[in-house]
Amino acid sequence: MPREVLVLLPLLTVFWGVNWPIMKIGLEDFDVLTFRAINVSASALGFLLIALLNKRNLVPTVRDLKGLVPAGLLNITGWNLFILWGVNEMASGRAAILGYTMPVWASLITVIVVKERLTPRQILGLAAGLAAMLLLLVQDFRMIGQNPLGTASCILAASLWGAGTVFIRHYGFTLATSATTAWLQGIGVLPIIVLALWLDDWDFSGVGWPAGLALLYNCTIAGVFCYYAWYRIAGQVPVVISTVSTLFIPVLGVCSGAVFLNESPGLYEFSSLLLVIVAVGTVLLRRPAP
Repeated sequence: MPREVLVLLPLLTVFWGVNWPIMKIGLEDFDVLTFRAINVSASALGFLLIALLNKRNLVPTVRDLKGLVPAGLLNITGWNLFILWGVNEMASGRAAILGYTMPVWASLITVIVVKERLTPRQILGLAAGLAAMLLLLVQDFRMIGQNPLGTASCILAASLWGAGTVFIRHYGFTLATSATTAWLQGIGVLPIIVLALWLDDWDFSGVGWPAGLALLYNCTIAGVFCYYAWYRIAGQVPVVISTVSTLFIPVLGVCSGAVFLNESPGLYEFSSLLLVIVAVGTVLLRRPAP
């Protein structure tokens, strides 16, 4: 594992993990589309500034543009729209669990499309991580069954994110990470802005300071740093390793939801945490040399 990945991965886990209840707080006063339109636009401008300060090339090649459009629609438009609708319809921790079924879709797409073979250790790690998610899903099966639209929205978001991750990993963009992400977010936010202007009323008179801080967090930490870290990680390690490694995020999402929103974790949550530790350790830890 590259040193940069070992530093960015735990930071990404913490900042994205606690963001699940933070998003729920933001959606108490903001419409879903408005929240994401502002958040992703600010993130795109942040990456543009980073690229300019680092004197990165911002002009994509024709080949880059052909890849930026589908990648932006998958990773930014699809993921952000559908996962936020899901968060708005159910407990933040449960939405996090459904959202992080992404490794399933990413791994399946990798095997089917890219023909990348999975090692037995990777299969075991992926199975343990999915078992952790299933444990948490079992606990809330009745609630999820009564809310099929929220559940479907989160699963669709996860599948789109998985497809976008595989695409970015194997397409080979020539631009630096900051410039690539600025383009991805700039392209991906355009449909969100159009829908927000069409469907939302943009009335901010009732927005309180908790929702305002939630939006600020999503515009900076979750929107700029975390996306930068994710693309840096995805560009340096195989898809299976990068996706399984992020399985800590939904567990942290459940725990932070208990702290901030009084959601009640129990035996299922702690059992899933143990399985996730097994999953990440199986994939990341090397076998001792003979």
